Amino acid sequence: MTPRFRVPLVFDDLMRPPKDGDFLYAEDVVNIEELSPGGILALVEDLTAELARKDVLSIEEQSLFDRSFSLVRGFKLLELSTKGMLMDSMCTNFIQLNASTAVLIQSLADTSEDPLDILQQCRSHSNAVQIYAFFLLCILTAEEADSEPAAEVAVSRGGHKGRPRKKHTPQAWDWASLRTRTVKVLAVALQNDLQCIFECHKVDENFVTFIGKAAFKMMVNREILEKPENKDCKEALYLVISTCAIKYNYKLSTVATMIHMLHKHEHLPIPFADLVSLAENQHVAGGLAVDLLRAVGQIDPGNFERDSMGADNVGLFLEELAVRLPRLMVMNLSILMCHMDGKSYKMRNSLIKLIGTLLVKAVKDTSDTETSEGSRLRNEQALLNILIERMRDTSAHTRKHVLRTWAYLCMEHAVPIGHWNLVSDLAAGRLEDNAAVVRKGALQLLGTLLEYNPFGPHLRIAAFEATYEKYKEKLRTMEPTKDAGEASRDEPENESETGQQEDGSSNFEVGEASGSKEAEGSTEEHPGPEEDHNNISATQFATDIGGLEQTRALVASLEAAVRFSKRIAASMLMLGQLLASSTVGDVEGAIQLLITCRKFDIDGSDICIRKMMHLVFSQDLVISTAVEDAFKTLYLKGSPPEMAASLIQLTLEASLGDLASIEALVEKSIARGDISSPTLSALWNVFVFNAQGVTFDQCRGALTVLCMAAKSDPKILRSHLQNIFDIGFGRWASEDVLLARYACIALQRLSVEDRSSIKASHKIFSILSNLITGPGLSEVTWFSAAEQALNSIYELHPMPEAFTSALLIKFAQSLFSGRLKNGLSDLGGGLDVDDFLQSHDYSSVNAASVGRFLFVAAHVALKHLVYIESCGRKLRKQRTEEKKAAANSAADISESQGQIDDQQEEENISKELGLNASEDAKLDDITEQAENEIVSGYMNRKFLIGGIAPIVVKLCRASAVMHQNPKLQANAMLALCKLMVIDAAFCEDNLQLLFTVAQNSPEDSIRSNCVIALGDLALRFPNLLEPWLDRMYARVHDPSASVRKNSVLVLSHLILNDMIKVKGHISELAMHIEDEDQRISDLVKIFFHELSKKGNNPIYNLFPDILSRLSCNEALSQNGFYTIMQFLMATIKKCKQMEGLIEKLCNRFTGTTDPRQWQSLAYCLSQLTYTHSCLRRLSDSSKLYEHALVDDEVFGHFKTLIVKTRKLTKSELKVILNELEEKLVLCHNEKKEQQMAALKAESHHQRTKAGQAHANGTEQVENEPISQEDGQKELTVKDRAQKVEPISEDELESVGKHVTVKDEPVSEDEEPGTGSETEGSSHDTDKGLKSSLTLENQSAEVSPSIKLYRAAHNVDDNASTCSDLSELGREESELDAASTCSQLSGLDDPRGLLDDASSTCSEPFDPDDGSE
Repeated sequence: MTPRFRVPLVFDDLMRPPKDGDFLYAEDVVNIEELSPGGILALVEDLTAELARKDVLSIEEQSLFDRSFSLVRGFKLLELSTKGMLMDSMCTNFIQLNASTAVLIQSLADTSEDPLDILQQCRSHSNAVQIYAFFLLCILTAEEADSEPAAEVAVSRGGHKGRPRKKHTPQAWDWASLRTRTVKVLAVALQNDLQCIFECHKVDENFVTFIGKAAFKMMVNREILEKPENKDCKEALYLVISTCAIKYNYKLSTVATMIHMLHKHEHLPIPFADLVSLAENQHVAGGLAVDLLRAVGQIDPGNFERDSMGADNVGLFLEELAVRLPRLMVMNLSILMCHMDGKSYKMRNSLIKLIGTLLVKAVKDTSDTETSEGSRLRNEQALLNILIERMRDTSAHTRKHVLRTWAYLCMEHAVPIGHWNLVSDLAAGRLEDNAAVVRKGALQLLGTLLEYNPFGPHLRIAAFEATYEKYKEKLRTMEPTKDAGEASRDEPENESETGQQEDGSSNFEVGEASGSKEAEGSTEEHPGPEEDHNNISATQFATDIGGLEQTRALVASLEAAVRFSKRIAASMLMLGQLLASSTVGDVEGAIQLLITCRKFDIDGSDICIRKMMHLVFSQDLVISTAVEDAFKTLYLKGSPPEMAASLIQLTLEASLGDLASIEALVEKSIARGDISSPTLSALWNVFVFNAQGVTFDQCRGALTVLCMAAKSDPKILRSHLQNIFDIGFGRWASEDVLLARYACIALQRLSVEDRSSIKASHKIFSILSNLITGPGLSEVTWFSAAEQALNSIYELHPMPEAFTSALLIKFAQSLFSGRLKNGLSDLGGGLDVDDFLQSHDYSSVNAASVGRFLFVAAHVALKHLVYIESCGRKLRKQRTEEKKAAANSAADISESQGQIDDQQEEENISKELGLNASEDAKLDDITEQAENEIVSGYMNRKFLIGGIAPIVVKLCRASAVMHQNPKLQANAMLALCKLMVIDAAFCEDNLQLLFTVAQNSPEDSIRSNCVIALGDLALRFPNLLEPWLDRMYARVHDPSASVRKNSVLVLSHLILNDMIKVKGHISELAMHIEDEDQRISDLVKIFFHELSKKGNNPIYNLFPDILSRLSCNEALSQNGFYTIMQFLMATIKKCKQMEGLIEKLCNRFTGTTDPRQWQSLAYCLSQLTYTHSCLRRLSDSSKLYEHALVDDEVFGHFKTLIVKTRKLTKSELKVILNELEEKLVLCHNEKKEQQMAALKAESHHQRTKAGQAHANGTEQVENEPISQEDGQKELTVKDRAQKVEPISEDELESVGKHVTVKDEPVSEDEEPGTGSETEGSSHDTDKGLKSSLTLENQSAEVSPSIKLYRAAHNVDDNASTCSDLSELGREESELDAASTCSQLSGLDDPRGLLDDASSTCSEPFDPDDGSE
């Protein structure tokens, strides 16, 4: 009988005869290296011919086996064509062998054949199968091993610089196809029941192990698994591995190998999931997937924390397996839940994704029977609960994946309607998460909830509430009678029906109008009850019940819709805060969510969108671009008339601040071409009333948008000037109060060519003059229109100074006619306002007209200042252009006439430079003189404004008149501020008046205007305002929130732009970090955040001064102080600055004895982030603050510092931290002991002196004071006492806080005793002192440091300090002052020993010592 073939552990083992049995081995091995190529080719040809000629079992013949073994052993030395020939021959024979093996296995059932013959055939077939499989797999693994290093080297080198040469490959060698053919043949062989042809009906374990290892080695090759052309090879590999694992009992090794490879190769999770899925589908009871899940569940969760790559790969494998085998994963999910509580957040992330996949698959899987529906619902609810719980996971990455999973469930319609509001609440809560990735996920989830909501396309709360109340009332009318209700309660309901009822509303769409109408119709079409209720048919009753249930479902869904709408609307406040976030992702996410909210008509979204538009001015290009895109999405869509209508409506609802943002967005949209010419034409049609149903508001809105567009392209207004004149200043202006204002703005946006076409005699100027001086406009809109009219005059008129002078004269004549003694010359020389106010009845004066006149005069003065500066710039520009032209012409002449002498050229340059300097100086002098004469020129009677200035000052000082006319006071103060901005001398003269009004005016608007004016004055005349800076800072404490807000804005602008110096007054701003108005608090925080970015962070230098000022401020609460300090210290992030701040704070401990200052300094130290150098600096400075550790709160702050730092520091820093902690605890305990010893010694000192006085028989007069050495308090003795009262607990606590000793008076109720009683009274006193101290220690709250010290030395908390000193490890000779003093009561005069409490504590008392 032929020897059996056994797969060796090592290939070369086949060359040695086996020692443990009769097994086939290679007896005559041919050395391929010694053969020539021709000889090798001949050997291969002979072998293939003989294999083809003989039977398929002939491979076990010794000669054929030896030659085959030799060629496989030297396969690397073969030519490619020879390799292909050999593999093709073996594969062909293997295919035939598979067919023969299948026939043999089928024929084994026939028992008529000779058993020995059958046994021989089985052995031959098993040998042949093993030999062919062994040789082919050896070739595959060898070739794969050779191809991988070559590929890796090619990748690492980055390819060749030039085009690589292609190696010539014969057509007979196609490795990919040969590899695929070989693996497929092997898979077919394994599909046969090979157990039948092996002995004992068991396939050789070595054979199966060899096949499995070879297959897994091939799985490492990415090319096989990823390239589409290798799909057949990949599927054959899956089949080989799954068959070996399940059919041939190789499952345990397969599971271990797959787990190991998952940790090492990142490309295997998806292929392994396909492999397991194939195995489960082909082998129903295989159990490979379950074993893999158990193996994953048995892995220590801590291993995944250390192996990040393994966690990623195993997690991805589980996710992909859930997609392919959802039922199996649901049944075995509990195996993996141990990793949900592990430390690896990556595994938790994967499990969260897995749960999301299972929920989606469970919803889409409709193959469940009715009996398993209840179980499915329970599993679904359990998975949803896990997601809800994990929304509060400690890892931000896991919380992010939970939010993404909820979004995925929403998109797949897998969230029940009952959970919709719960998910929206959780998402809205995550908007306040500390992690930016979680906030971004929450924003995306809210957007997804809106996009896929089951309630409808419009989520207005009012509409839903009205519909809800309607159907709720209808449900009340449809409720069944009491008998019917009792009958329905008697009917049992099984669990599955209940589950269906609870979740049945998940597919009910509320928002669709058709659904609502059908529901309403279904209830109305039911016939009403007949006269005889007993005759109602069963059909009618069923119809009523159906309508009732549908109405109930509708009411429940409407209630959920109302809650959902309110939840989303409530999140608008948080979205507004996220728009101001420093994280770009927060702003982008908030913008995208606002677009979605606007699409669904969420309440409050319009307000947030207006806030969003302000971000167009952001310096971050990403944010500004996102705002522009959002503006385009929201308002620049649809047809041109629709776009025009949306833009008009936007401007009509906007405030002045919103209009600035809209103007910038429209300007950019015009530049980008988003607003096309047809849209502009539609706007013009609305403006000229050519569109249907145009109102006056829409006309003004169209003109507003056109003015915004004209800022980018002024040519837009050129062809419609006449329409602007006729409509903007015609009869329609009286209908719309703001139309004239925007018409003036349109005139200012004209192009240079259009402006030049307007002459001084143009009618527009008379129109503007009448608008300013005439009574046409109302009081509300006149000021804004007059302001823009004056701006238009200075923009368009060739000589605006002459025109405005005539305008002022005309206005003054109409106002002061009959009141000026010498005509207009009185105004030129200054009007005696005191006489005017006293000699005339003020009630006859039109205060409104005076206010208008003052407004016009002041604004003309201000515009005239701007006009002078613009004229100066034009002159400089003109001179520069002339000099440049002259220089160019001189250069041309010099080139034609030759080079000029160098010396002459230098003289010309110097002369030219001097001339230029003198011309510039002359121009500056002229400009300065012209500016000064605007207000001060009334001295030479040339300027009307100079004559008005004293009138303005006198009016502002006339408090009685101003209180009667608040509007006149506002106009007068506004005029005063404008005039002060123009002239420095006038400003200096009236600064005190301005600050007085800013402080004492009863009108909030006037105080706000004064604060804003102070900001302008600080910019223009900084030297004049510097002495008044403390008054400017004081305005931030104004009782009005609007005044405080403006003060904060003004000071922030001045400081951040380096217009005023930052001094200690900045603490006034810091106080308002805790302002009651959240808007002001946010502004102050933004200011300090921006200030910290300037230079080397000025807050670092200002912090100690701010700390000192705020810690002494009694108006600031302790919690508020802590909040302010915590915010300010968060802005100091540099390590060097933190070290310096630690040193500064420690040095301040020595400069104060106030415990509140100590507590503030200690709190600030506890809020810093400590590095190695910072801890070392704090430890080295312990001598500076050790005296303050006696305060329990100070010591508590230091303990907080240590605990917080220990959580964040690395192991090498804990040594320093432990040393610092020991030093702090020891110092605190020592200081506490010294304090208690001093307190007890002084208390006993007082009692001993009283007892000595009694022993000497000295009569003390009642209420006679006894002087004390410390001079703190005088002790009054009313009677000589036998027993001295112990010090009270409250007094002891107060003494401990202030480290001072208070004297205790002798009780009046005690009777004087004899000399013999004095000795006893001394002992009684000592006993009373000890008992009182014991009671105090029991009742008083023990500080954390004392608890720590007692725990370390096993000290009883209820014991007194004096009685337990011996238990603390001290000798009797080291007793403190209190115990020492208790032994001195029998001495004649113990006072000398108590003069120094510290010496008494340090030196023990010896009774035998004769010294006193």
